Amino acid sequence: MTPVNFALVVSYPHGILAKTYLSSLIPVVATWMLLVIPGIVAAETPPGETLAAEAKVEPVPGTVIAHRPASTGVFIGSPSIAILPNGDYVASHDQFGEAAKKQGQFGVVQIYRSSDRGESWTHLSTVTNAHWSNLFVHHGALYLLGTFPGDIVIRRSDDGGVTWTDPVDGKTGRLTDEGVYHTAPTPVVVHQGRLVRAFEKSEERGFSGLKPCLLSVDEDADLLDSGNWFQSEPSIHDRSWLPGNEFRGWLEGNAVVGPQGELVNMLRVHTFLGAERAAILTFADSQSRHPVRDEPEVVFMPGGAKKFSIRYDEETNRYWALVNWVPEADQQPHPARYRNRLALVSSEDLRHWDVIKTIIAAEDANMIGFQYADFVMDGNDIVAVSRTAFPGETGGADNYHNANFMTFHRIENFRGL
Repeated sequence: MTPVNFALVVSYPHGILAKTYLSSLIPVVATWMLLVIPGIVAAETPPGETLAAEAKVEPVPGTVIAHRPASTGVFIGSPSIAILPNGDYVASHDQFGEAAKKQGQFGVVQIYRSSDRGESWTHLSTVTNAHWSNLFVHHGALYLLGTFPGDIVIRRSDDGGVTWTDPVDGKTGRLTDEGVYHTAPTPVVVHQGRLVRAFEKSEERGFSGLKPCLLSVDEDADLLDSGNWFQSEPSIHDRSWLPGNEFRGWLEGNAVVGPQGELVNMLRVHTFLGAERAAILTFADSQSRHPVRDEPEVVFMPGGAKKFSIRYDEETNRYWALVNWVPEADQQPHPARYRNRLALVSSEDLRHWDVIKTIIAAEDANMIGFQYADFVMDGNDIVAVSRTAFPGETGGADNYHNANFMTFHRIENFRGL
């Protein structure tokens, strides 16, 4: 038998690893052959030519803002983005993983800035004792609102994110002092003159122990003073809200002003059913202790089993979200695990959603994820950041969940799509 002459191009998704695997798999084969293995293109070469094996890793989609190699055991989470009054972009992420805890990197938020509309980014500052936080601009100042370790904490920066206040007590940004709270970077909205943000109170481990609530504050009050904030009572879910007792939990809520001017908390639904849902709790106003009804509206929403952010656009009179959509033909149990497709969706009423466009997609759902996207509108465009798990020059991600990149993405002329 004659040794085969191949030109191998490993294009997707794990170039270096696949090349090593092939060299041990195929010792001798025929002279002419077309080899097909998922993720690998093997091109034929004429007899007598030298074997040329090239491992090629696909470029990371978007613009890389931050990178943590999987080998460090420190993973990137909670991406957030805001636009400063001067037009600069600021973005943030936190860090998680057992290695992050051991290395003192857990509860650390990194802040980045771009002065060229996202083309390039520089590291701006490091904030300690912060987690699951979102950036937003209010009255010219930049704020960072999240948790640590279980308290809700808020910080203000008056220099665009270079320096930050320290929430040491109830007058300086520590908004709660009892209980444990959970959240993700979701929007702060204005409703009837008050800023509103969704959180979940965590009373036991796991999704089943998360109880959503809303926090609000007068838009002209001192946001760092806990005495100015109002909190609704946490809501309890019932598994019977979905067939087969499949309403397993709700989390990472979005405060949204509804189509009739009502205030709602729209939440990701944790379920093992294939078709994804979101839950809508409606409040009379931002200082209501309880929703109008204890049982939420449960609606079908593309990507509703993963974290999403919803923003309203006055020009189109529509709500927009970036989600990890799973097409109907690909739906499987445990939909929260499928984060390898990022899509733009839109709705007029929060109940009926249209998939407008797939922004990024990849085949390997086990190792690739474009997740926890946060975004804002910038003129005719949407600018977004993603917690991205993707192959890179230093190797791939630990898995789809434990991301190794924060990436920036621009969706041009989104209203015309």
